[in-house]
Amino acid sequence: MVDYLRRVLKGGSYYFIGLIIAGVVAYTSRVVLVRNLAPEDYGLFAAMFTSIAFFLFFRNFGLNISVGKFIPQFKVKKKYSEIKTSVISVLAFQLLVSSLFVVLFWLSADFLALNYFKDPRASFLIRVFSFYFITSIFFKNLSSFFKGFQKNRLQALIEPVKNISILMLIVVFMYFGYGVLAPVLAYVFVGLILLLLFLYPVLKTFNFWKYPFKDLTVFKRMFIFGLPVMMTGVGTKFVSYFDTLMLTYFSGLVEVGAYNIVLPTALLFMLPASAIGAVFMPLISELSARKDFDRVKTGMGLLYKYLYMFSAPIIFSLFIFADILIEKLFGSGYLVGTMAFRILLIGVLFNMLSELNNQYLIGTGFPKQVFWVMFFGSILNVVLNIFLIPKYGISGAAVATSLSYLLMFTISTSKVLRGTKMKLPLFNWGVLLFGLMAFVGVVSFIKDLVTWNVWIEGAVSLSIGYIIYLYVLKILGVLDVKEIKSFVRRITN
Repeated sequence: MVDYLRRVLKGGSYYFIGLIIAGVVAYTSRVVLVRNLAPEDYGLFAAMFTSIAFFLFFRNFGLNISVGKFIPQFKVKKKYSEIKTSVISVLAFQLLVSSLFVVLFWLSADFLALNYFKDPRASFLIRVFSFYFITSIFFKNLSSFFKGFQKNRLQALIEPVKNISILMLIVVFMYFGYGVLAPVLAYVFVGLILLLLFLYPVLKTFNFWKYPFKDLTVFKRMFIFGLPVMMTGVGTKFVSYFDTLMLTYFSGLVEVGAYNIVLPTALLFMLPASAIGAVFMPLISELSARKDFDRVKTGMGLLYKYLYMFSAPIIFSLFIFADILIEKLFGSGYLVGTMAFRILLIGVLFNMLSELNNQYLIGTGFPKQVFWVMFFGSILNVVLNIFLIPKYGISGAAVATSLSYLLMFTISTSKVLRGTKMKLPLFNWGVLLFGLMAFVGVVSFIKDLVTWNVWIEGAVSLSIGYIIYLYVLKILGVLDVKEIKSFVRRITN
């Protein structure tokens, strides 16, 4: 049992590191594009990528998840022909569906360019970008393949290697003057690069030539399993993409570009929650199976407390320095997104805790409840976008997204509280809020005093503000180092 738990945590740590690296590199690629493209050009790419990515999900049919689930079962039972059949049949099916999407986008490119993107250049770019449906098959399934065989290191490498390859390709194509076509080509070619890089590890992991191809009964099972998974993910896609899809039509490419800068910047702060959740979820699953609900309850309570405690000041710092940050990083052309950025930062606070809730629900065997959380959040997001974007543009999209995060947090928290029999740590949250008010006050005051250098004023005000914040929490008894050490010892014992 201990060995299993150790293996779970070790695999989670690989994923944690890979996720952080992939996130940082992906964001770097975005900064490179923003600094080298006009706002309307970056907006055009962002709009096209969102459109492709949205339909991409319907290409997958949840089969990638099925591959990761069924391979371990077949491996334990030594049904190696079923492994071969499952992998090849999934690739063949997705290749067929992807080809249909390519044809669809080729035929509709001119119409979409003039009536949706409202930019004649989009016609050619759409046709080139449509091949991403085919090339993305490879890296989407590589991760599931290695996950199924529990090759944690290889699985953890997929996303970082993919994003590093995209960044390098963008830089190369930009150097040769391809402009807005550069990121399109980078995404189209990255799947082929990953196939070449990981083909040998795949063949070394499993010998496809050694076993016969079975009938398609196994594919039918995988399809039936994957379809509900796809429907669950539809909610996520709506929350992620629907605002950009509507902004493209109602507000124009400049606002699309700005929104696709401020939203990913705000969501960067989801990385700690996602990474912690990825590591903690298997542990919750393990503890739940052992009916050690006391540790589950204690763990969730401490995660709530300390994730909020250490993340909130960072988010509020960005709230204060939002205009300066956007101008310095991306240029004055994107200042139109300042208010939207501040609204999204508030939403991210709720989304971080919601992510932990979802991991708890999955780990304790209630994935359907996660579906309903996402479903209601998606419905609210869509409805609010329909009403707010035509009138308020980018700020309306931010309000819709943040309120959907709030709703998902509310629903998921109620389910966690019911399952763990926890009570909301209202006193702790009240103290944290008091500490945050002190933090914001100190930072804002010093920010106005220091005027000779923006970086110095930021560093000085944030440092002093953070020290006072932690001191207030310690005085009021919320920050307890011994508590953290005790929990770590209990979990690892």
